Amino acid sequence: MRNSPYIFLKLSLGLFVAVLIAALSSALPVINDDLYGSRVTFLGGTLLASVLNQQFADSKAGALTSITLLDVIHLVGIAMIGCLFIATVTFRYLCKKNLWKNRILEIDVMFGFCVLIGFSFTCLVIVLGSA
Repeated sequence: MRNSPYIFLKLSLGLFVAVLIAALSSALPVINDDLYGSRVTFLGGTLLASVLNQQFADSKAGALTSITLLDVIHLVGIAMIGCLFIATVTFRYLCKKNLWKNRILEIDVMFGFCVLIGFSFTCLVIVLGSA
């Protein structure tokens, strides 16, 4: 059965998984050099996955000249991944400067989960507002 909610879920599921992986990467500590490199790689991969998912969704939706609901949700997801990337670099800088080194891991993980909850809530508001 090809209902529009299922098609919408199919076209946006890759983005939701990418944001979930990006948010969970905040559990990797920025203090360790190897894990920091892995975390930046995760964030780069999720950014690439979300852009490719948006292109896939655009190709399935056809050539449109207006911004669709899928475009808005993808832009929000890409912005959230960008926020996580900026936070990663900032937390790494603070860690190297020995500023709040004891609390940095707790703040980092909380920020990742706040971004995930914020993305979910924002998408829910956007979808329900469009109905």
